[in-house]
Amino acid sequence: MKTTKSNTFTILPNTKIFIQQGDPVFLGSPYAKIKAFLEEQYSYKLLLNIQKKSQVIDEDREENAIYFILSDKVCSGEGYQLCITPKTIKIIASTHVGQYYGVATLIDLIMNQGLRLNEKVLDDEPYFKHRGVMLDITRGRIPKLSYLKEVIDVLSHYKVNQLQMYMEHTFQFSFMSEASMGKDGLSSMEFMELDAYCYERHIELIPCIATFGHLYELLKSHSFKHLCEYENFNDEHFSWMNRQMRHTIDCMNPESLELVRQMIKEITPCFRSKYLNICGDETYDMGKGRNKERFTEIGGARLYVDFLNQILDTVIEHDKIPMYWGDVILQYPEYINEIRTDAIPLHWWYEATVKEADFAVFERTHRPYYSCPATAGWNHFMNDYKRAYSNIDKMIEYGVKYNAAGILVTDWGDFGQINHLSTSLPLLKYGAKKAWNPSAKPADRLFDKSYVEMLEDIGNERVVTWEHLMKWFYGRYHNDFMLGDITNEFQGLKESLLLESYDRLEVLEERVSGIAPFYNGSISDDLVEVFCDIQGMKWMIEFVRVIKEERTDAKLATTIENWFMDYEDLWRKRYRESELYRIREVIIKLCSFLRTNI
Repeated sequence: MKTTKSNTFTILPNTKIFIQQGDPVFLGSPYAKIKAFLEEQYSYKLLLNIQKKSQVIDEDREENAIYFILSDKVCSGEGYQLCITPKTIKIIASTHVGQYYGVATLIDLIMNQGLRLNEKVLDDEPYFKHRGVMLDITRGRIPKLSYLKEVIDVLSHYKVNQLQMYMEHTFQFSFMSEASMGKDGLSSMEFMELDAYCYERHIELIPCIATFGHLYELLKSHSFKHLCEYENFNDEHFSWMNRQMRHTIDCMNPESLELVRQMIKEITPCFRSKYLNICGDETYDMGKGRNKERFTEIGGARLYVDFLNQILDTVIEHDKIPMYWGDVILQYPEYINEIRTDAIPLHWWYEATVKEADFAVFERTHRPYYSCPATAGWNHFMNDYKRAYSNIDKMIEYGVKYNAAGILVTDWGDFGQINHLSTSLPLLKYGAKKAWNPSAKPADRLFDKSYVEMLEDIGNERVVTWEHLMKWFYGRYHNDFMLGDITNEFQGLKESLLLESYDRLEVLEERVSGIAPFYNGSISDDLVEVFCDIQGMKWMIEFVRVIKEERTDAKLATTIENWFMDYEDLWRKRYRESELYRIREVIIKLCSFLRTNI
């Protein structure tokens, strides 16, 4: 009988894992990662073994075994070699981080091919040394620690090595209780717990705190309102639009710098990272209030750069490397070389069309900078996938062309953070893959093909968004037209356009129901959130039809109220209470309008 030699390796229940003497074994170690995966997915309980000195030579290695080998002869840094033969699997790297990423690739192969793996040798290393993600935890919702850890596990699997969580008032500073109370922020102890969790998974948790612009809650408080550039700001009604716009600190008041110094002093010990992002973006009101005369005298660039450098100096005093958003200095490119040379600008731009010339500005400084795309999920229930793909692709392409030091994919939650983080995760994964390998093909974005394609289709239904509705809401009830009067835009929407979008959303509801039985675990929870998102998009279309026809609709009010109770349950499953109450207040008012037209 003739037998054919197999060119595959099959992982069996008795497959052994061999590590080297002295290799650390902890939850985030590469061996623990593959061991836990096989136990969870296949109930395999593989044993860890210590390699003998004689097993350094291939011929002396046991068959049907997975070997972890530290060697600087293959790949450096975070790179690795994954070698699959009919007898063994070898994961070779110069560091345990490289081995960890090799395991991530091995797991991906198993997910695609099963336990019978084709023979291959894969040499792999990252293009960008710094591959980060930024999560907004200040605009309305704050994930529970348990959910944050789930997300961190996902990010580490996709070889993300930096994580920032954007904060304004949601770090519980000891001296900022008036601004933080009732917002469910994270304590210093909780951040230290997350920092340790990230560290074990080879992610650097970087503090990211607003210190110049975007200080709405802080500067509205009685304790610190005297430090606001905009003098009458604290007397205005709350709106998500006001929170976004009027919140810049008085950069000429010595107390302002002292406050920022306190913030930096208190936050730095909670993170082992060598970096601190002080933000410094969108200082819309600088020089428009208390410092109007000074602005006229010396100009906005001088005001901005002088105060920014004082903040950066403070970060350096605490032995950290400062980062800052680069949007304001792009308005004054001739001043960029006056900013500290050891500070890292973060160049963000979130549109589908990207300005290539902006990258040249940062490259000419010959200093490290990051390119920062976004997931395009804010202000709506579902991300604009088409826009996000284009933005991520271009921002990384130009990051390569103009020698960016790193990539930071951002996820924002403007207007109350109505959007669930789960619908951004496929885009964060996509950005991570592109940061590791910028030449990755577009098809690589389809991780769970049917699921992601469905999200893309839902994202195309943006006839009415949450931002549209909030512009109408604040205009009607607060005479606030800061971002324009949308009433005429609503009246101009064709009935056929609204109804066609509604019908497509109903079909998409059926698609969610159709694929749901094939998923379990966290993605099953994600699908429930997606179903809720679609229902939210449907009632917004119906609400606009009511506005256009100037009628009441008590039945729609009941539909929205029942929907919102489901939305609250979903929110509380993964997130703290945070500012859910603000969305509830809006929903109550919208439903009252539907019943009374008042």
